[in-house]
Amino acid sequence: MSELNSLTDSFEKILAARRSIRLFDQSEIPEKVVRKAIDLALLSPSSSNLQPWQFYRFRKTTPDLCLCFLNQTAAVTASELIVAVARPDRWKDSNRKIISRLMASGATKPPHYTYLMNYHERTVPFSQETGFLGIKGMIRSFFIFLLGIFRPVVREGFFFSSLTERAVKGTALACQTLMLALAAQGYDSCPMEGFDSKRLRKLLKLPRGATIVMGIAVGQRHLSYTPPNRMRFDYDEVVVGS
Repeated sequence: MSELNSLTDSFEKILAARRSIRLFDQSEIPEKVVRKAIDLALLSPSSSNLQPWQFYRFRKTTPDLCLCFLNQTAAVTASELIVAVARPDRWKDSNRKIISRLMASGATKPPHYTYLMNYHERTVPFSQETGFLGIKGMIRSFFIFLLGIFRPVVREGFFFSSLTERAVKGTALACQTLMLALAAQGYDSCPMEGFDSKRLRKLLKLPRGATIVMGIAVGQRHLSYTPPNRMRFDYDEVVVGS
């Protein structure tokens, strides 16, 4: 129990340390710090374990990049800027990699091997493949609608917009883990949703199926910067039910 209390205390300290810092001192960040934070972010959960994220690292911000983020102070003064991108369009490649790694396990098959193989060979393609002009998605959506008359069913995920929503959720979880991992190492960050998506897509040379989730400015807070008082709603204001 004492070990659990120690872990809880450490986690609370990390959560308290993570603030959205909007002015950095522009000092260089050790490569191992950012690499460690990203490695930990990759442990985040995602729908069907498809890990639909990409992280574009800019070890030095440029005028073009800062302009994409509307020249926000956090972007201009960041030591490094990471752009998180959701890639629902890469699900086939991700699923193929998972199947290959399961098959490569040989005699030392991982737990739930049969279930995982069946899931990734059958269930994932069924839920992800939309087909030409979304025709497969429409057919499956109609089938699920009929099935839903008789029993509970998952009603989303048959169109690319739903797949994008799933990918954005997973990528956002990874972003939170990334920022907490930076805080645990004594560094600061600032998530930024204010950006010119058209200019940023062009700068990153993103394909049509990719969605920019957020930019994360990384660095150490400037000594002159004091974050505003943290304001959060109370438990009873946001929790419904007993």
